[in-house]
Amino acid sequence: MKPFLQTLAEKLYKEHPQLDEMTLVFPNRRAALYFRKYLTQLLNKPAFAPKLITIEEFIGGFSSLRVPDKLELVHRLYKSYYETHEKSSTEETEPFDQFYFWGEMLVRDFDEVDKYLVNAELLFKDLSNQKELDSSFDFLTDEQREFLNNFWGDFDEREGTNKKNFLRIWQRLPEVYETFKKQLLNEGLAYEGLLHSIVAEKLTAGELKPVILPIWFVGFNALTLAEEKIISWFVEQAKAEIHWDVDAYYLNNETQEAGEFFRQYQNHKVLGKTFPVDVPANFLVKK
Repeated sequence: MKPFLQTLAEKLYKEHPQLDEMTLVFPNRRAALYFRKYLTQLLNKPAFAPKLITIEEFIGGFSSLRVPDKLELVHRLYKSYYETHEKSSTEETEPFDQFYFWGEMLVRDFDEVDKYLVNAELLFKDLSNQKELDSSFDFLTDEQREFLNNFWGDFDEREGTNKKNFLRIWQRLPEVYETFKKQLLNEGLAYEGLLHSIVAEKLTAGELKPVILPIWFVGFNALTLAEEKIISWFVEQAKAEIHWDVDAYYLNNETQEAGEFFRQYQNHKVLGKTFPVDVPANFLVKK
């Protein structure tokens, strides 16, 4: 059984001899390096390589925004956080070295919020009041509502400094989130999730007109919602191809967690059309 990337390199070499016209997008740099190795083994003369990039590089190419390193993002969040409220006489500004640990987690949370195109205002609501849950979250399933009820109900029974601090921070998060984003964008900066959400929004709104080139998306599994929208746009509008590293062994067996996202994408109105009719069954071959 040949590795997935080796099989794909052979397919590319056979079907697209003009390699430098192709762009291949991978989930990470490691996959791109292995693909380059397999493709090199097929060449018997010098050739210009196809463009091999990660999904982050691909999406970043449609925006002039710069993504700073983690330390700079946390430091900017630190300033945004303490600019969103007036300090009381008993509240002191936390030193940056103490803020860094949970500030780093907050940047990561904001990044996830934007990558999955989540409504941040709803996410950061204070649900200790049952009426808020009833009026704002009527779209939830009974199981999800029960989970939120249990969490906030148990939390509401607790007293003490930690509870007050949690609520004080939680209630401030929507304003911190918006202030942080605004200040970054004013300086031409963004964290990765913010950049992804902006590109996804502009593509679907028709505000971006990328040059249409042959593109393969290779080896993806669990996509963020922003990635899903962007890749779907290129499949629909630019005839891009998706090559899933999928096997019938876990795709067709619902007890196999490895196939969970593939099964979801099979029912997607755009991505569903990109799955092969005959899915490989290499895992079923006797070892």
